[in-house]
Amino acid sequence: MRLFFKVFIFSILPILFIPQSVVAQEGMGMGAGEQRTRRTPAMRQRVYEMLSEAQALMEMDDVDSAMEVMAEVQERDDLNSYEVAQMWNFYAFIYFAEDNFTEVLRAYNMVLAQPDLPLGMETTTRYTVCQLLFQQERYDESMQMLDSWFALEESPGPDAYVLKAQLFYQMEEWRNGIEPVDTAIEIAKRQTEEKFIRENENIRIENERRRRLNEDGGEIVNQETGERAILTILEEIESPESMWPDELNENWYRLLNVFYYELEDFDSVIEVLRTMIELWPKRDYFTQLSGIYGQQGNETAQLSLYQTAHEAGWLERGTELVTLSQLLLGADIPIQSAYIMEDGLNSGIVESTEANWRVLAQAWQLAQENEKAIPALSRAASLAENGELDIRLAQAYQNLLRWDDCIDSARTGLRKGDLRRVDQGNMILGACLFEISDFAAARTAFTRASEDTRSRANAQSWIQYVNAEEDREQQLSAAMADL
Repeated sequence: MRLFFKVFIFSILPILFIPQSVVAQEGMGMGAGEQRTRRTPAMRQRVYEMLSEAQALMEMDDVDSAMEVMAEVQERDDLNSYEVAQMWNFYAFIYFAEDNFTEVLRAYNMVLAQPDLPLGMETTTRYTVCQLLFQQERYDESMQMLDSWFALEESPGPDAYVLKAQLFYQMEEWRNGIEPVDTAIEIAKRQTEEKFIRENENIRIENERRRRLNEDGGEIVNQETGERAILTILEEIESPESMWPDELNENWYRLLNVFYYELEDFDSVIEVLRTMIELWPKRDYFTQLSGIYGQQGNETAQLSLYQTAHEAGWLERGTELVTLSQLLLGADIPIQSAYIMEDGLNSGIVESTEANWRVLAQAWQLAQENEKAIPALSRAASLAENGELDIRLAQAYQNLLRWDDCIDSARTGLRKGDLRRVDQGNMILGACLFEISDFAAARTAFTRASEDTRSRANAQSWIQYVNAEEDREQQLSAAMADL
């Protein structure tokens, strides 16, 4: 910020030191609070020469000599109010170069104390003092000075309103900061519309010139040979809105977003973020907006945003791909969820964890792709400390009639333990053992399951069925042996 002020002050000095040979009368461009004529005395040639000498010395970094010249100016007892103002204005310049901000402000206050300042000098000084006070974190004084500047300035630009909003931000007056930013944006949009009209008119004039040249064979590009080239007709700007990404300031919207967020006005936060994504599509804004949607429980909007971000290539983190997959599951789009998780896990973007493999397995199962669910469920089970996923894997094998795999997974799950329903694990194990005619082991599994009252009736029915089937097979074997 300090560099900005130095550049700013250097840029205005040549204008301020132009000698005036006539009395200046100012009234045009003044604010409603100061509609009066100012009669500013002229700067005499000798005073101008002394100030110019001091300026030349400052440009050579000879501060001491410049101060000696300024002391001579100050010793004069015939200075008029305008000359005194210019003297103190240049003192402010010198002190600023020395980073002596206390003296800078004192000098500028002396400028403002002079009667009948040229309006341009007063407004410039007040705005500069406002910025200096801001830099020193004297926000109340800075705001007062800015308000006095607004009272003088008939047509403030957007930057002044943003400065006011920044002061409100520093003073944590969130609600008061909204209107200045909105005003800045409206002014910038109006200026953009004027620029749109102006530039399109220039394009039309240029195109007319090119058409006339083209009708004569084009523009001469080689004077010696007389070679001509047909000129391309320029395209007009589509609309003022198409210019907004370049003409509006992104930081203004960021500031506005902070105000709404601090006020917990999340509907307005969403509106601002959606505008920012439209004008300046960046993943940071996507992340903020998706977080707000998630906070509000608006999964439909969150999913739509994630899908757009995925298509734009903004989802660079594994956690973001997992979130998208889970949102797709919640929206009953399991097949797309599965493909995204599978690609993420296979590429290494999504971390290979039990939870992530479980999401993939669930997606394949809900998509009725049971065969594809097996590898994912198997990886998840291998990473799990308890046996829950092994029991789920056993059930998946059971559904696919893969009895041996079912038995292995069920036994692994029961051995690892820490199950919510041991009885269900034994029921699955018993059913698969029954299918391979291992009746004794099946009976043992069902007997263990019957120890839980929730499965007792079903397990006892199975035991009866196992006994009956075992008797039937024994009788069949005996009959076959007699043949």
